[in-house]
This record gives sequence, C-alpha cells and structure tokens, in this order.
Amino acid sequence: MSKATRHPPPIEDDPRALVRERLNGELAAIRDGVAVAARSAGIYDETGVDDLLGEVVRQVMEQAGKYDAGRAVVPWAMGFLKNILAERRRKRSRRSREIAAADLSVDADVLFEGLQAAAQKQAVAGELDPHRWLQKLSEPDRHIIVCRFFQDLRGAALAVAIGADTPGAARTQVCRALKKLREIAHAEGGLS
Repeated sequence: MSKATRHPPPIEDDPRALVRERLNGELAAIRDGVAVAARSAGIYDETGVDDLLGEVVRQVMEQAGKYDAGRAVVPWAMGFLKNILAERRRKRSRRSREIAAADLSVDADVLFEGLQAAAQKQAVAGELDPHRWLQKLSEPDRHIIVCRFFQDLRGAALAVAIGADTPGAARTQVCRALKKLREIAHAEGGLS
C-alpha cells in the first residue's frame, strides 16, 4: 500500500496563497503608493512608511478570504491603506481634543487661583473688595463661576448645572466667564 502524499491545494483554491503571490508580485507598486500616501499624511521617514506598509500587508492577509481573484491586488491594498490612514487621523484628532480639553481645564483652574490670590492679597491690604468682581459679572457668568469654582462641579455635573449641552461646552463657558472676570479685575486694578 502506497503512502498518499498531501500536496498543497492549487493556488486558485487557497485565497491566502493567491493573495500572497499577487502581493509579492506587486509589492514595489504597493510600497510606492504607500510612500506617496504617507507623505501626504505627514509621514516622511522610511521607518514610518515601512510600518504603514506592514500594516497594509497584515490587514490584506487577514482579509484574504474576501479577495476577489478577478480584481487587481494593488487597488484592493490601497483601500486598506485609505482606511488605516483615516483611523490614524481620527485617533490623532481625538487625542488632540482630549489634550486641548485637559489644557483648558488646567488653564481655567490656574487663572482662577491667580485671581483668588490677587484678590486675597489686595483684600488683606484693604485695597479691594473681590466680591465686587463677581457682582459685576452678568448673572449667567456669575452662576458659571460659582458652580465651577465654589461648588467644585466638573464635567457632566457642571454641564447640567449651567445648562450646557456637553462637558466641553461647559468648559468653554467657564473660560469665557473667567475671561470676563479677569477683564473686570484688570479694570479695577486687581491684577497687574
């Protein structure tokens, strides 16, 4: 009895092998397309281009079962590249919004602490009544300052208390109210 030998299935029956073969044949063209797209996305170093190419190849191979053998592999791979770059832009945008929001709340806290320190220093010297600064603010701005800094509300709780749609909108309103408070303090000689 002869031992049956297993042969790999023909390439047409194995989508991963077909995709791998076509990728190898078109790798230079795919790399050129990745390099052009990378430069337009702000990636100029060869390592970044190679990383992006590796991500494209990895995703193409993961989806090899969905490859249409009648389709050219380069445009298919470029579709993956487009999706990878779009996801990177979304992440970068989210990250920059998160950083900006964090900076905004820190700046508001620092500004208010500076206003408080100046007010306390001048109040002790009998030069100024800092409560007048708050009284000169409009009612909505005064309410925003009181909720944020005297009741120590933050995030969604602050948004609900001041009637803002989102925590980000609430932070913006806090910064605007603080700007007005600073202008009043400057006008009265409260801040140098």
